Amino acid sequence: MIKTFEKENLKFIQVTNNSHMVITLCDLGASLFYIVYDDVEMLYRPKYIKDFVRNDVYHGKTIGRVAGRVKDSVIKIDGHIYRLAANEDSKTLHGGIDGLSNQKFKYVVKENKRNTSITFSYLSKAGESGFPSNALIKVRYEIANDKPDIKIVLDCSLDGKCPISLTNHSYFCLGDAGVNNLSLQVKASNYLQLDPKDLIFTKSKAVPSYLDFRKEKKLGIDIDNKEINNGMLKGFDHCWVFDKVNPNISQITLKNERYQLNISTSLDAVVIYTDNFAPGFVANNSKQEARRGIAIEPQLDRTKSILFDKNKRFHHFIKYKFKKNLI
Repeated sequence: MIKTFEKENLKFIQVTNNSHMVITLCDLGASLFYIVYDDVEMLYRPKYIKDFVRNDVYHGKTIGRVAGRVKDSVIKIDGHIYRLAANEDSKTLHGGIDGLSNQKFKYVVKENKRNTSITFSYLSKAGESGFPSNALIKVRYEIANDKPDIKIVLDCSLDGKCPISLTNHSYFCLGDAGVNNLSLQVKASNYLQLDPKDLIFTKSKAVPSYLDFRKEKKLGIDIDNKEINNGMLKGFDHCWVFDKVNPNISQITLKNERYQLNISTSLDAVVIYTDNFAPGFVANNSKQEARRGIAIEPQLDRTKSILFDKNKRFHHFIKYKFKKNLI
């Protein structure tokens, strides 16, 4: 069943499938606004729309043109320097103030026997936030009719050269009020070392014990480790590089006593952030000021080139599979 509605100048598309799942999408940032599964909300998000529309709130939104931080808000292409719009001190975070998360997308809805697909599109013009080249962004959500599965296909075509790294910035809680009792597994033996002063990724290193999630482990065990509570770091805000790029297997698993989320992706890395700072809004799931949910952001390994052009198209997917744990 599909329902569309408007609220506070935003357009919403709500899909109810046959697996006790209700998914609501929004045209702002081509976003995943909420997921209700088994009558329980799976996402942590702002409770009120007035907070959801803030340009520094990324919950559920499409992030880009470049997910993460660009040092000094500068990119260099073929010897030319492009100065981007800074929105975090001297850095450009998640594409800047005019990034994709703050743009309204057009959308088309299609139904077939297997799924309901909603394709959002937006033309990011050359010069937007300082990025070169025109970029046609498409974000397609495929919601299975008979399974609690959601697939996001991220696509970008360019008419010139530009760095591109898109992702979705949903925060998951699986019905919990905080992150400490959530268990995480990530199939990664290496992570990208982080400068705690400016949170810029530097080089790949083997995971130390407190960042080792190759075996399932509760987040609360190491979240207060002094090594990840240093400078601007106040919890997990790290990038893990998958051991293998295999779109057919689950690379990330998040679970609690009641529910499990398996994430597969064609991307080669994932940034995980545990809501370490109070963003100053009322949340849907908790009265805590921070650590209310976990952002899981599959994206490209930033130690490799993320430069694309009209002959090299960005095309990747992220797939979420929910299930109930047997008690």
